[in-house]
Formats: sequence, structure tokens, C-alpha cells
Amino acid sequence: MHLDVNTLMVAGSFVSMLSGCFLALAWWWYRGTSAALFWSAANFLVGIAIGIFAFHDVLKPEWLVYITGLFVLASGLVWAAARRFDHRSAPPAVTFAGAAAWIVACLVPGFTAAGAVHSILGAAIIAGYTYAAGWGLWRDGRERLFARWPMIALLVVHGTLFVASIVDVLLGAPPNEDPNFGSVFSLVHFEHMVFTIGTAIFLIAMMKERSEVQHKKAATVDSLTGLSNRGAFMEGATEELHRHVRNKEPISVLIFDIDRFKTINDTFGHATGDRVIECFAAVARESVRAIDIVGRIGGEEFAIVLPGAAADVGFAYAERVRNGFQAACATLPGGAVTATVSVGVAICEGEACTFSEVLRRADDALYRAKARGRNQTVLARKSPASGMSRVVRIA
Repeated sequence: MHLDVNTLMVAGSFVSMLSGCFLALAWWWYRGTSAALFWSAANFLVGIAIGIFAFHDVLKPEWLVYITGLFVLASGLVWAAARRFDHRSAPPAVTFAGAAAWIVACLVPGFTAAGAVHSILGAAIIAGYTYAAGWGLWRDGRERLFARWPMIALLVVHGTLFVASIVDVLLGAPPNEDPNFGSVFSLVHFEHMVFTIGTAIFLIAMMKERSEVQHKKAATVDSLTGLSNRGAFMEGATEELHRHVRNKEPISVLIFDIDRFKTINDTFGHATGDRVIECFAAVARESVRAIDIVGRIGGEEFAIVLPGAAADVGFAYAERVRNGFQAACATLPGGAVTATVSVGVAICEGEACTFSEVLRRADDALYRAKARGRNQTVLARKSPASGMSRVVRIA
């Protein structure tokens, strides 16, 4: 079956408009980003422009040159969408600079009649925006989203096609007055549909992936401190201890409990109590290594797992956090708060122990620190004494 250029243009226009509708719905569903709205607007503009070009036989050539500005504007919106997806600013001056430059060029006498000149200029602007969008998504790729990489690949291929059209014109191919920008762009109709459908699919996929990551994070992260919550901490700590037991490497478990926290709440208010908890979380996070596991396992109770740390190292870390917390609380906004923390430290070193056992030993050491007057670190016994009665923690 033979498909003429007009038929392909109508199909391309329909695909662009349909993709624009899907992205608009995606923006409505995932309200956290405006990237889909910008990309949707770009697709609508391209759809309108291609639809107009489908009637190029009845339009004046200079009109087609002006309509090309819609493609240029759409590429600026794609760049802005890529920036906004990664929560980066997309200055309007940059977004609309290409379209503004195109309008200015169209006002220059003879520009609309110079086919090679406006073919090269239009393709160069579109390629520049497209490459910039791909570069931005690649540079901000620290967020692990699988769909990001095929999206970047589509942008690179799309931009390269426009660069190829420039080379084609410079080599002497006669520029056309349709959206093909040169003979290389006999492929543009098919590539355009692949690009439009593919980018819509992958943008929605990235938004879905991000939403799932955020929901997973919300289920594993304590909202006040940003540390792992009890469930996530216990899971990660258990896996880490099993690995170190297999390798016969030492591992330290530290349990912290803020002293007399109820008194702090009653004296200064719950807002100050929250700041004290946030203060401890900040000190703990700054005091440990990247491989360590830190979690909030109760209201004012925290735990740290130190892989590879023997008894002396675990004790030193506990003292660093304890002293740092006491000093930091003295400088909290709203006046000095006398807040201290008691610490229990347990070590698993070479023996076949379970995490629950090590955690219990650390907890017993914490009780002893409380019983001895608080604001101190106590190292747990190698194994719990038989028949040991538990000390009831007051605060």
C-alpha cells in the first residue's frame, strides 16, 4: 500500500495530538510534576504544525516558514519539561529564546525565501534544545529510574536526525518547504511517530517509577528525622549482621535513648521535643560512615549498626554521638535545652549470634546506663548473664 507524504503527515499529527492528551492526563494524575504538562503542550504544538503542513500545496511558502516556529517552540518546551522533571528551573527566557530568534529571523528581508538558511537555522535550534534535554536527564540521573535511559536515547537520536539534516543541506541537498528540512528527513515522518509515542510512554513510566520510589521511601523512612524507621532498620541490620557472621567479621550495635524525654516535652513543649529528636538524628547521621545503618526504632530511641567495628570502635562512636548531641542541644533555637542520651553497646565478634540476641544485649547495657545515672555509655557483656533481672527504664 502506497502512503503519500500528506497521509504520513496526517498520521503524525494525530499521533502528536493523542500523545499530548495522554500526557495531559498523566499530569492530572501525577500532580507532583509539571513536566508532563510542558511535554503535552509541545506535542500539541507539533501536532498543529504538522496538520498545517499537510496542506502545504495550498499554502504560500513563506507561511510555512512561520509555521516552522511552532516546531522550534515545541523543542523549547521539551527542554523545559526535562528540566522540570528533575526539579530544576526552566527560565522562560531560555525556553522561548529559540522561538523568539526564529521570529526575528523571519522579519529579516529574504529569510523566508532562503530555503537553505532557514532549514539550517530551524534544525540547529531544535537539535540544540533536544540535546540539552537529553543532557539534563543524563546529568540528573542519580535518581535510579529505568525509563530515564531509553528516554535519553530517543532524545539523542531525534537531535542527531536534525544534525544530519544540516549536514545534508550543507552538502548541497535541496531544502524543501515542508517540515522535512532536507532530503535526510524523508525518515522524519516515521521517526517522529516513534519519538512522540516513545517519549510519552517513557515520561509516564518515569513518573510512575518516581511515585513508586516515593511510596516505598515513605514506608521505610521516619518522617520526622529522615532516618530508617524500625521495620527498615531491623531488616537492613539483620542482613548486615548475617553477612558479618558468615565472614567472621566484628559488628557493633548501639542503642540510644534520650534521657528524661517526657520531662523535656512537659517543660518546653512537644515542638521543642521534636527539635531535640531532629537534633539527635542530625548528630547521629554526621557521626557515622556511609556504610553504617542508622534508624529510629522508637519514640526517643535510636539504633546504629557499625559493620566491621570491634568493641573499642563501637564504644568510641557511641561516645562521639553522646557528646555531640549534648553540645548540639545546648544551641537549639529558643533557648538552651539540657538534653542527654544514654547508650548501650553490644558486639558480635566471631560468634554465631543473631541480631535479636545482639540487640537484647545492647538493650540490657542501655538499661544499666540508665540505672547508673544516665548520660553515659555502657558496653554489654559478651553474653547475657543467666537469670539476670531486667532493669525497668524510667526515662
